Amino acid sequence: MEYQKIMKMLYEKYGSCYMNDEFYTKIKYWLDWYKGYVETIHKKRVSNGMQCFEEEVYRLEMAKRVCEDWTSAILADGVKITITAKNKQTENLVQGVKATSGVLGSNNFDNVLSTFLERVFAFGTGAIVADLENIGVDEAGNLVSVQNASIRIRTYDATCIIPLKYSNEVITDIAFVSRTKTLNGELTIITTHVLESDGYVIYNTAMKGGNQVMLNGLIPMFRTKSPYPLFHIVKTNISNNIDLDSPMGVSIYANATDILKAVDLAYDSCIRDTITGQRIILMNKKLLSTDDRGNPIAPQDARKSYMYFLEDELANPEDKGNQFYQEFTPTLNTDKLDAELQNQLNMLSNKVGLGTRFYNFNISSGVTATEYVGERNDFVRNCNKMKLSIQNSVKNLVLSIIYLGGIIGKAVDPNAKIDVAIADGVVESDTEKREQDRQDVKEGIMSKAEYRAKWFGESIEEAENKIEAISSNQSFT
Repeated sequence: MEYQKIMKMLYEKYGSCYMNDEFYTKIKYWLDWYKGYVETIHKKRVSNGMQCFEEEVYRLEMAKRVCEDWTSAILADGVKITITAKNKQTENLVQGVKATSGVLGSNNFDNVLSTFLERVFAFGTGAIVADLENIGVDEAGNLVSVQNASIRIRTYDATCIIPLKYSNEVITDIAFVSRTKTLNGELTIITTHVLESDGYVIYNTAMKGGNQVMLNGLIPMFRTKSPYPLFHIVKTNISNNIDLDSPMGVSIYANATDILKAVDLAYDSCIRDTITGQRIILMNKKLLSTDDRGNPIAPQDARKSYMYFLEDELANPEDKGNQFYQEFTPTLNTDKLDAELQNQLNMLSNKVGLGTRFYNFNISSGVTATEYVGERNDFVRNCNKMKLSIQNSVKNLVLSIIYLGGIIGKAVDPNAKIDVAIADGVVESDTEKREQDRQDVKEGIMSKAEYRAKWFGESIEEAENKIEAISSNQSFT
């Protein structure tokens, strides 16, 4: 993707744009690690003493594994969304009757969120967006037709994000760059969210070879009238030390690529030691028969009895040829190589914030999740920071869905209260959270209805009715 040209075009059109295209070279480098193959590292030139040739380094592909494990630590038991609204239609719009349908269900939100978060850890930044499909607008971009409208959730990773305006690392205007294939070839789609006097305006442009082209179904401009963005940014919880003035985040392994390289080299050595350590049989060539082209055939490949008639000279005890074969069994360095691989994995897990014993293949010295958390308080804090970021983004996404539902004619409560809980078994158990909420009820910080809504999956109205029924039964007895 030609970021420099796109940035220049965006700057000329909007008057501001993040212009460091070299940062996207770094993102491409993180992407290569995420895919598991970096050509400058995983392709090497070797010689066997007679000829030179290229071969690939065996690799563990730990960059993706790190992102998977971070995502699992954050989303171990998923995300629970509680909506407190004046009517049931608001919750039904967002997540259906049983929290499994609605906009979130139809967009496969649980899986989308997991994949999205994994790529946030890989590339440092991601955006999750609430959008409308099948709408009609007038020439000024105002909404005029919503008969077939539907709400869609889209996600973008850092390779597709170019900030337009930002302050204190908060992005207010943004461009999303993506590619699509058509009958006329591949097109670049540039979607910008820009805050104007009447709210956020979404502009869509299709480009081919640097020229703007028309694309059926692509709405050039849509005035959302929303004072708040419909896009929500998630970044890793580490500071950007590559571009100090950038609003973009950095990969969770941005400062660990040398260790990733060392891990793969250690693993490569383990594999090659196993291959070269195979037993070798050195045979006297007079034990070999030949095919019709003169190529030697080993006895075990001849599929015949291992009996050969040897020439008379082999009967001479002074002839060295009487040594029919010798066995060579190299000594494997398995223990030393495994120890070095484990050492590199320990350094990797520590460098990416998972703790030094996260990737421990010695079962006898393993640790439980509780012990691990006790040892790695910094990991717990990092998880909590990321959880808070995800909670805020999901909450704002739900609010965006409710807003879009309102403008397309759905009976929703614009003042609905959203509570997002992310449960995980590594950092804090549900039992501990539930006990804390009970304490909050005792202290008057949380109502009984809010507690039931959160832990029993009821609406506030249902919870209040059940609490009233319970109180009535107790009074009667």
